[in-house]
Amino acid sequence: MNIGLASVKFINNDIDFNLNNCIGFTKKAKEQNVDLVVFGEAYLQGFESLVWKPEIDLAVGISRQSELMDILRNCCKEENIAIGIGYIECEKNKIYSSYLVIDKNGNDMANYRRISSGWKIENVDIKTYKEGTEFSIFEFVGYKMTVGLCGDFWTNDIIDKFP
Repeated sequence: MNIGLASVKFINNDIDFNLNNCIGFTKKAKEQNVDLVVFGEAYLQGFESLVWKPEIDLAVGISRQSELMDILRNCCKEENIAIGIGYIECEKNKIYSSYLVIDKNGNDMANYRRISSGWKIENVDIKTYKEGTEFSIFEFVGYKMTVGLCGDFWTNDIIDKFP
């Protein structure tokens, strides 16, 4: 299995640019016989896309069931390549730092929500900005895999939960 680690430009709050960059890079990765191309944390909206005001940030967040995610799923199907991408997820008026992994057929394999709280600023509205509670284990081309983001690997209480 070949995994491509995508260290490519993104622009904060420019989803069109980031999405097109993701698709373009994915097509290039496919030319290199990559099976899975992975982008960074919060790549889709940009790492500094939140202003930490729920009334604004709820509009920045993207639903996993959105048309934007369907564009990525279609890219996976068309190129026969899997994608992993970080995004700011909005679900039921809650915001998460999430990571979606889509298989070569455009099916979701995992939607991981960062467990550690270090992605948020201090004194943020904890009813809106949330963390996940568990790692997502999935199988890809015969390998068991999981996702973790940044600070998830900085504390033993979270590392001890790692599968």
